[in-house]
Amino acid sequence: MFFRKIILNISILLLLAGCQSLPRKTPTVEIPPQLQSFPSDAKLIGKDVVDLQLSLKDRNLYLTNQGRVKLLSTQQCDIDIVAHRGDFREPESSLRAITSAVADNFNSIEIDVMQIKSGLWVNHHDMDTGRAVVHYSGKSYNMRKMSDKNFSGLRLR
Repeated sequence: MFFRKIILNISILLLLAGCQSLPRKTPTVEIPPQLQSFPSDAKLIGKDVVDLQLSLKDRNLYLTNQGRVKLLSTQQCDIDIVAHRGDFREPESSLRAITSAVADNFNSIEIDVMQIKSGLWVNHHDMDTGRAVVHYSGKSYNMRKMSDKNFSGLRLR
């Protein structure tokens, strides 16, 4: 008897697993005719998106769904686009800012390098710490007088 109930319950579950509610309709997205030639990752929906994309297109750029600005075509671009201190969405001059700018196909990335007291070259913009980076102790340092140990204690803001 117990075995029959288990078989019956399993059978009912298998039958129900095959059932579906009404078929789901996928919404059709109407791509504006002016944007049909844009890459597949281009933002195509939203308020004023056509005007925005066409303005960017005049500069060989477009806006992606992720909010990034990318080149439409690297072969027709007659200007160099430089990411100043890396991608603006990341902490300036950080590894994340640099790798993000590389991923977005910028022609070049401008960074600042300077020597600290030991002669080591480091990626840093300001002569003193405190604006973009801070020492974990809270103390401000002049980059030319900073030791390797103190430099390794810097943290991005």
